[in-house]
Amino acid sequence: MTPQALKQLTSSQPATEKALAAKSNKPQIPYIPATNAPLNAVATTTTITAHVSPDAGLATLQAFIAGTKQSLIIGMYDFTSGAILKTFEGVLTGNKTLQMVLDDPAPNPKRDQTDDQTVQALNSALGHFANITRALERQDPYAASGCSQPPITSM
Repeated sequence: MTPQALKQLTSSQPATEKALAAKSNKPQIPYIPATNAPLNAVATTTTITAHVSPDAGLATLQAFIAGTKQSLIIGMYDFTSGAILKTFEGVLTGNKTLQMVLDDPAPNPKRDQTDDQTVQALNSALGHFANITRALERQDPYAASGCSQPPITSM
């Protein structure tokens, strides 16, 4: 449904229109830099791995995940690949921990499972060694609805 169609539909239903309007906008919080905390330049030598999906994405990501020794801290936009999920489950064993922020994008038509199914599988496999939360951004249905999201962390 387009925004225009939704507006037309709800304009004839004042209670629905009022409820949607109340939850439609999240407050924007302007960035205010911390006082007395300058961001100083740092000189370092480091390695950066860059790749382009889908050509090299899976092999590069699997090798990166396989290098996990104690803890994997990662942010992901979309986690609907069965192959990547199997890699996580195979590598993150024993006392290895996972901290992940996961976005909630529109459904990927080529997905193996949904993001919610991925979170359930990881929580089941890793138990209290998993700490997974959603990225709350402007279009996120969990944030935009004003409702709390389903519990997805195991603590």
